[in-house]
Amino acid sequence: MEAGCCHPSVASPCAAGCDSRMASNQGISRCVTPLVRSILAGFVEPGESAEQAVAREVLEETGISVTGARYVGSQPWPMPHSLMLGFRARATGSLQIVVDSDEIAEARWFSRDELRASIASGEIRLPPPTSIAHRIIESWYGTDLSGAW
Repeated sequence: MEAGCCHPSVASPCAAGCDSRMASNQGISRCVTPLVRSILAGFVEPGESAEQAVAREVLEETGISVTGARYVGSQPWPMPHSLMLGFRARATGSLQIVVDSDEIAEARWFSRDELRASIASGEIRLPPPTSIAHRIIESWYGTDLSGAW
């Protein structure tokens, strides 16, 4: 890898049924706080578009098919010299989550009410407000969630 080379990564939640539910996951990593829930993420493979990477990563990690990946924003990502591109997408077909336990430990759907209740009870925390994941979750939720991390 060349110094200064940028390898894009993608992050995306998938929404189902008129944006009424959002999928969230717990990654497998010793660096991640156990209560933190985030959105799915992965690397863009050579020869594929960022939108194709969203569909592939969501399918690989959860078994959920998505369409309509829509760019939301980006953030620098230090490993390995990457740029994280944020997308939202719509789930199609079956909404039954089948977790790829090699990459994530858990994935589940949240309604807005379930997300707020889980945050309020301390069951989960969100990524920091400076992250693209937090901003995408807030855009789906529809209001500020900055105290939720």
